[in-house]
Formats: sequence, C-alpha cells, structure tokens
Amino acid sequence: MKVSIDAAIAHPGERIAYAFTLPQKEFADDPELQGLLAPVEIRGEYWYDGERLHWEGELTTRMQGVCTRCLDEFEREIRVPVYERFVREPEKDADALGYDGLTVDVRSLVRDTLLIEEPVQVLCREDCQGLCPHCGTNLNEGSCDCSDTEIDPRWAALAAWKQSSRNE
Repeated sequence: MKVSIDAAIAHPGERIAYAFTLPQKEFADDPELQGLLAPVEIRGEYWYDGERLHWEGELTTRMQGVCTRCLDEFEREIRVPVYERFVREPEKDADALGYDGLTVDVRSLVRDTLLIEEPVQVLCREDCQGLCPHCGTNLNEGSCDCSDTEIDPRWAALAAWKQSSRNE
C-alpha cells in the first residue's frame, strides 16, 4: 500500500495525521506473517523536515502464535509503536528507508515493524510451565508421575562418578 506524501513535502514541518487499515490479504504471500489473524491498523502522524520524512504512530493487530514452552496455539494482541525515517536516497542514510517520488510504501514499514517486534521466545503466558521432558505432559494442565530424579543416560557415567566420589 502506497501513501501519498505530497502534502508533507509541500509544507515542511507540518504534521499530518493518518489512520488506515491494511487487510490480512496484503501479507498473504509472506511466510513470516502467516499467523496474522486480523487486519493491521496503523495510526499516527508524519512530517517532512526538509531532508527526511518522519513517520510515527502505533500499529495494532492480532496474531496466532505457538508457545515455545508448551507448544499450545494461542492468540495475542500486538500493539507496537512505529517510528521510521524515509529519505530519497537511502544509500546515503543506512538508518532510513527510501521513498520514491511522492509516495511511501507502508506495507514494508508494517512488515518490518511486525518482524522486529516478534519476540525470540513466544509464550502463551509468563508463568507457562511447559512440557514434562520425560513424558510430554503439558504441565499447565496438570502434573505427571515422572520422577525428577531420572538421569539422562548420556550423563549416567558422570552421575556414577559423582556418587562414587561422595562415598570415598
């Protein structure tokens, strides 16, 4: 989705409010954003300072995630601030995105913001107990009868050495 910025270019320093919605189908071909459950709403303001176009606001949507501890699927609301700078010649400013003529590609701004804000470890909730490493029971739903003293066979020799050194 391209947004016209001609009013900002014509009136440097003047802040221009915006609010629009990007439908999910805008990201249907993006494998990184397949968990998008709702349209992406973005609102805020932009202005031109004579050299750069500044774009700031807030982005909201809902995404489906898979908990990295218990593997349950869940929905989560995404609400992130957006601040980006655009320049005509992005090769001269590594921290800014480029724009062509009098339009800005907002789809790439939204995509980049969503991917940067994606946590490394997605949790269904902060106190997620995860899965039992022995039987695979979801510990959020109940406990299991596995013993915590079971030793991984790869460490059995070390455990035996530790026990023998205690007995000496």
